Amino acid sequence: MRILGLDIGDKRIGAAVSDKLEIISTPLEVFNNDKKVKEKLQKLINEYKIKKIVVGIPYTLRGEVGIQAKKVASFVEDIVMSAGIEVDYIDERYTTKIPLKLLKIKSKSKIIDKFSAGIILKDYLDRQKGKLKAVNNKFINKINLVIILLVIPLLSFYLVSCSLFRGEEKEIVPAGVEVEFEIKEGTTLKEIASLLEEKGIIDNAFFFRLFVEQRGKEKSLIPGIYTLETNSEYEDVLNKIVAGQPVVTYKFTIPEGYTVKQIIERVAQEIPFIEYQDMEQAVDISNYKYDYLEDASSLEGFLFPDTYEITIDYYARNIIEMMLAQYQFETGSLDYSFAEDKGFTRYDILKIASMIEREAYVPEERALISAVIHNRLDINMALGIDATLCYFLDKWDGNLTETDLEIDTEYNTRLYTGLPPTPICNPGLASIEAALNPADVDFLYYVVDDPVRHTHHFSIDYEEHTRVQNNTD
Repeated sequence: MRILGLDIGDKRIGAAVSDKLEIISTPLEVFNNDKKVKEKLQKLINEYKIKKIVVGIPYTLRGEVGIQAKKVASFVEDIVMSAGIEVDYIDERYTTKIPLKLLKIKSKSKIIDKFSAGIILKDYLDRQKGKLKAVNNKFINKINLVIILLVIPLLSFYLVSCSLFRGEEKEIVPAGVEVEFEIKEGTTLKEIASLLEEKGIIDNAFFFRLFVEQRGKEKSLIPGIYTLETNSEYEDVLNKIVAGQPVVTYKFTIPEGYTVKQIIERVAQEIPFIEYQDMEQAVDISNYKYDYLEDASSLEGFLFPDTYEITIDYYARNIIEMMLAQYQFETGSLDYSFAEDKGFTRYDILKIASMIEREAYVPEERALISAVIHNRLDINMALGIDATLCYFLDKWDGNLTETDLEIDTEYNTRLYTGLPPTPICNPGLASIEAALNPADVDFLYYVVDDPVRHTHHFSIDYEEHTRVQNNTD
């Protein structure tokens, strides 16, 4: 059995129903006050098994029985009491004024009728719990209805001074203070509203709940952590919670020519929720089973340099997957026919591209350096590219010593012919394209001729190369 609350107007009637425990007030749809009103009312009584009806009496703001109060009294006598249900009354003077102020609505509407009915019933339920008992009109008739309408205004000053809903005084919360608020999975609208009121974000949990329900958004509140301001408008709070937690993204850039080690350091430094150790584990090639990685012993060369954007739910491995996917995307449409004709695998091309990336400072020299590498490979001549040894020693700053140059490793391309065991960095697309499209020249040597611009002089014979080198030195 439940209690029905009514806000009776000339054109419309707002209705609200209690739960079985008579604690919660839930607004129902507004219906027109027309010839079928008795039928509609009876339908509500039957549907919700109503045992009592609470009617709001619209006194004037001075507490007097005005025309509207008399109309309501007449309606109760003619329509409501004919249903044979017990009827109680409550002073409803502020049930419209408060929602109008809260919702920023200038005139009475269906929204206000719905809210007002819910507030009338909520007020009554709270009073029945001992906070301020409503006037019981169980044996009302035409005469004593008028008497009660005259007596109830005497309580109006007391109602206002005690507050329409509760007699508790709230701590004054300054407006505009940012407060962090979390909605966890499974939190109900009632719990959310109570927490919002507790943190001072809204001024009344019950009003907010009615506001949300009226808009049909009670199932659209998205869990998350929000930053909201105290004493906010209901509309602003609801919009933010329905939109969901703002997506915070983190950007990082991997320059062309970075090694895997440098990438680990860059990501761990720039992304606050990614740990260095996690990145070390994520770059283990055994984690990935892609066909294009079959010949590779590490991910060096495959982590494509670019600017990436991630969210807080990314893990280290997600980042590596993203970089590998970018490599596939960028290189997937390249023409590898030149490499195939010369007997090079795609992994070989990646090694060549990585050396081009480390050697070429000026874009237009990429194809020329590529030509030197290919020309030397064609005649089985040692590449003599010290960048491969720098990679092995992780010694990118300063010159290599004589001792360094004597180290016996396949990365020492002065001692060993052919390509190094792996790429020596992660090249960009331009260097990969240069590795596939070397310039049509016969150069076998190059040496820096302008240390400021980092340009090179290219030559066919060793004598010219030595002469330019000596002049540069």
